[in-house]
Amino acid sequence: MEAQVKKARASCQRENFLTHSLSSVVGGLVPFPSRKSSPHPSSLGLAVLVTALGLGCGGGSSSISSSDGGTTPTNPLPVVTSGYVTLYDFGSSNSNGNSPGSIVQTGDGVWYGSALSAPELSNTPPGTIFKFVVGQGVTTLHTFTAAGDAVGNFILASDGNLYGMGTVGGSGATCFLSACGSLFKVTAQGVVSDLHDFQDTDGAYPSTLVQGDDGNIYGITSGGGSHSTSLCAQTGCGTFFRMTPDGTVSVLYRFDGTHGWEPIDLVKGNDGTFYGIATFGGANNNGVFFNITPSGQFTVLHDFDSSVESPYTALVPGSDGNFYGTAVDTGESCHQGSCYCFAVCGTIFRITPQGAFSAVYNFTDYAQGSGPGTLVQGFDGNLYGTAGGGAADGVLFKVTLQGTYSIIYNFDRTKGADAPGINGLVLGTDGNLYGVSQDGGAPNAARGCPTGCGVIFGFGLK
Repeated sequence: MEAQVKKARASCQRENFLTHSLSSVVGGLVPFPSRKSSPHPSSLGLAVLVTALGLGCGGGSSSISSSDGGTTPTNPLPVVTSGYVTLYDFGSSNSNGNSPGSIVQTGDGVWYGSALSAPELSNTPPGTIFKFVVGQGVTTLHTFTAAGDAVGNFILASDGNLYGMGTVGGSGATCFLSACGSLFKVTAQGVVSDLHDFQDTDGAYPSTLVQGDDGNIYGITSGGGSHSTSLCAQTGCGTFFRMTPDGTVSVLYRFDGTHGWEPIDLVKGNDGTFYGIATFGGANNNGVFFNITPSGQFTVLHDFDSSVESPYTALVPGSDGNFYGTAVDTGESCHQGSCYCFAVCGTIFRITPQGAFSAVYNFTDYAQGSGPGTLVQGFDGNLYGTAGGGAADGVLFKVTLQGTYSIIYNFDRTKGADAPGINGLVLGTDGNLYGVSQDGGAPNAARGCPTGCGVIFGFGLK
């Protein structure tokens, strides 16, 4: 019962956060081969409620149509110089989808990403894959045509291709409320090839892909695998897997609940092994920080306690050799009313490769931000991120590794609302910040986004 209460508490907080920021529908923002797809909170499983709400991110080759070509605007769009700038507004086009959720840079000024429904699909959320060139605009490369299918996050691999996941969907087995998810490859020309459809025993609801030093793709699923414990009997506890370039998937570890379950993040360390977070389980059932080798040797390095319960955003490797992350449920009370449903604002934390944990900054005032998302480290060594709260529609903040915090931009719904939230920011090769907002910008009620269809934005740090 205690475990269910904690899960319901985390679900309530994050569900309100996501209702506020609309940021977890499609997937994460990927700054090179190490990033997760945003989990959606639920006492039934982080990835499952996405499907139940019809907001899911899925995939599979059976739902991919041929490229529609897209249209590149003839008038040049803004470029990032200093401060905030809207680079592309999805409300300005009728062919590129809306509610962008994932971008990855493949070259100077060139990005690929995903978005939800295109207008010709009657406002269902099948999703698109698009190419974005700074100063030029968005071109849709592929449209997913099955309702409920949309893409998750991407990584750029050393072979020059993008690899992505359908958090739900695919043509594999049915896992709880939906198909179990899929893995696919995207070429620079937008050609999508289905590589693997999960079958539950090998995992369900993939949430992270990372390329290893051996050239293979490693990843985790938040469900599937073992159902042997009551903690994750319905959805499965999750798996760690390896995928070869030809799409052959091997399960290397099945989470068991006792040592963590619902893993939601994986990053590669300097030692060539992988580090990650499982949202629940462990000694306190508040989640664990773990290490796992490419052969599947698993070690719990830290059991989260009541000071930081169930962290759910991606870890960021810092230049000092440590990892940095955020959590919403920290027990810190907000000064302005309640942040979401349990009056907690969140924390930014540091954790060493050996598992030593320390708080860098605690959010205690809603006006200063609440519910921090995934961080990114700038070339200046500082951490940058986004959060809800602030003056109105969310904030973009900077925090030093010593914990000095400052808001550098208050989001405005006319230019994108609540920022990317838990999806985080991307550091461009030019040293500036890039991100997406799934809400705000130009409204278009006919396309199902009366409060705005979302934007791609930049923030100059120079």
